[in-house]
Amino acid sequence: EQKLKCRKTERGNLMEKKQKINCTVESCVYQDSKNRRCTLQAINVMPTTDTTTGETDESMCGSYEYDSK
Repeated sequence: EQKLKCRKTERGNLMEKKQKINCTVESCVYQDSKNRRCTLQAINVMPTTDTTTGETDESMCGSYEYDSK
């Protein structure tokens, strides 16, 4: 298992190995639909409320913003 190195900044932790954030949420303003990637350098992952399934639905992207175009 590879441990990712992060560095602290005033905006939070940033990954140092230039990882990519894959994203297929087409309604998000930061989603690049051509490459299916998030255009942000880092995202906030937040827990969802009242969910303890042990599955991926326990978290969500806290950086999501609705694309109203």
